[in-house]
Amino acid sequence: MNKGKKPKFQLSRILLRIALIFIALLVLLPMLIVLVPTFQTVQESGQGILRLPRTLNLDNYREAWRQSKFHIALRNSVVITGSTIFINIMIGSIAAFPMAIREKNKVFKTAFYTFLVGLMLPFQVIMIPLYVLMGRTLKLTNTLTGTILVYVAMTLPITIFFFSQFIKTIPKEMEEASVIDGCGYLRMFYCIFFPLMKPITSAVIIQNMIFLWNDLLVPLIMIDKTALKPIMPRVYMFFGQYYNQWNLAFSVLILAAIPFLLLFLLLQRQFIKGLSSGAVKG
Repeated sequence: MNKGKKPKFQLSRILLRIALIFIALLVLLPMLIVLVPTFQTVQESGQGILRLPRTLNLDNYREAWRQSKFHIALRNSVVITGSTIFINIMIGSIAAFPMAIREKNKVFKTAFYTFLVGLMLPFQVIMIPLYVLMGRTLKLTNTLTGTILVYVAMTLPITIFFFSQFIKTIPKEMEEASVIDGCGYLRMFYCIFFPLMKPITSAVIIQNMIFLWNDLLVPLIMIDKTALKPIMPRVYMFFGQYYNQWNLAFSVLILAAIPFLLLFLLLQRQFIKGLSSGAVKG
């Protein structure tokens, strides 16, 4: 019986390996589509973005950096993303705290579901009214401050949802012991609960950074000045009506991905732990 089952077991392992290799190739293909053109010359990129270059040409990265003024775009992206995430975590975590520990309270329950509406509302619905508000009323277009405020409003609902679901997994005895020790709500939050929220905080940082770092629509609406544009709108400068510089555009995308990949490698353990220990629990 064991000898009869062994060939079937080996066959299933072979099929599993083939399936895993196929899935890995599907994942690698988009990466190759982006990476290969960064080493092509202008003539080679005109013949196809998947045409293998004759040599590893690094001139595209230098030229893309120079033409896009990547150091300025990188500074703008870091300021917008970093400021948004910092404000988001400070406001979102402390707002989620009472909604989680007093989830049966009608006021906090209503507030929680009000924030959830922000997850269901497409940005395109509020795009024109938002532009009128930020441009004509508040005069905050073409400013980093206005862009940051828009991003905070857009990312706050998902931040509150993640934090509130995580706080619900913390034992109720923690709150009771804090009250007995004489802690007020702010001290209870910052001294006891917030240090325990490191995993979900890392998950929120990466979750929001994926959106903020790669977003194109908000900067196109809010910023016209070239000196204030972040990385993604700069990619558009390599596309024209009659001529597209794919090799330089993809080079900017690779340069833009490096800071995000470094951050993900630093926070990946906390990110996975945060998702598995409460971010997706209801």
